[in-house]
Amino acid sequence: MSRDLNKATPFMRDFLLRLQADVKRIIGINIIAIQVDRTAQYHLALYAQGREPLEKVNRLRKIAGVAPISAAENLHKVTWTLCSDHITDLNDNNPNNNLSRAIDIGIIGPDGKYQGSDKADVNKDNKPDYIQIGAIAKTIRPDIVWGGDYVKTKDFPHYAQPKGIWV
Repeated sequence: MSRDLNKATPFMRDFLLRLQADVKRIIGINIIAIQVDRTAQYHLALYAQGREPLEKVNRLRKIAGVAPISAAENLHKVTWTLCSDHITDLNDNNPNNNLSRAIDIGIIGPDGKYQGSDKADVNKDNKPDYIQIGAIAKTIRPDIVWGGDYVKTKDFPHYAQPKGIWV
């Protein structure tokens, strides 16, 4: 798992850089990549969170090389699919799958701290920032896959490459 944009496809790198510039210019907010790529092991541990007993989740996290979580953290699901566009170690001999086709963003507040709440309003305009960012993203690429468009469970920080684009 990393925030390294070099582990994203050129499409997603270019999209994020444009989104960062437009968000700063239009609504005065700084955003960063908080997650670009994931190993399949780490993603499996994330998928188990909120679905499996804490002991199993933490065993999977140990295998993935990440810190254990608390019982309170294990009450919350953090991903809704086993087939994530963040996964880059598929071992399928397809070099297009060695780069992440998804990026999760985070808002950085004036104090320099990450603002993860869906209701964050860093610029104090009485509008949820992640919703505003999603709208800006759609002006850049109407076909971008935005987690805010998901019907069942919203994932406002999540952006993924449209299907059919491989670079």
